Amino acid sequence: MLRSGQADYHGKEDDSVMFEFFPAEMLRASPKPRIYNTHFTPQGLPKQTFDKKCKILFLQRNPKDVLVSMLPFLQGHKFLDSTIKWNEFISKYMEFEVESSLLNWFYYTREWYEFLKEGHDNIYCLSYEDMKEDPVREITKLATFLKVEDNRDLFKDIAVKCSFQNLKQAVTLKVDTSSNSNKEAAKKITNLTYRKGEVGDWKNYFTVAVNEQFDALYAKKMTGIDFKYRYSN
Repeated sequence: MLRSGQADYHGKEDDSVMFEFFPAEMLRASPKPRIYNTHFTPQGLPKQTFDKKCKILFLQRNPKDVLVSMLPFLQGHKFLDSTIKWNEFISKYMEFEVESSLLNWFYYTREWYEFLKEGHDNIYCLSYEDMKEDPVREITKLATFLKVEDNRDLFKDIAVKCSFQNLKQAVTLKVDTSSNSNKEAAKKITNLTYRKGEVGDWKNYFTVAVNEQFDALYAKKMTGIDFKYRYSN
């Protein structure tokens, strides 16, 4: 929306331009300026990304809310058995030691931290919680990074269009719902991608004991990493 100068939804979902899903030839076919999406660590990105100093937006969210959202997402995509309950999931996750997996939040975040501390003026870091708190403020900052002309009316329109509920509705509308089966598909896609979007929903899932265990694990895994996260509004 910032690049086009209009608060209009894109015709396709963001996963239509994900590095993980498509060969380079298909991604190159998209019109310039090309905007891609990915969950890769820096090491997984094409070398040209850095040689050409492509602008990168690095978005983070506090890990507790990430994990609460991760379970239904993985189950919905059948990566995990649908019968697994939250308590079992979080216990197993805290034992997770695979250092090459993108599902390992600690590994993923450390990889980005080590890369970012080298200094990269073409990378802009932003947080989900800040976007939720004051979207116009954060959109304005992002526009400055992208060298988009200051346009407060546009930024306000984008903030409205990109609110959680409006995005959730927009996703449903992108699916042809002329049949009952398609309506169910649209509902499933929407619920997988947009669950609640709240800051601090983890408090409804983490027990006191689990929270203490997770905080201890975080302190161990993230020693020397000074990313700061907000866990409530």
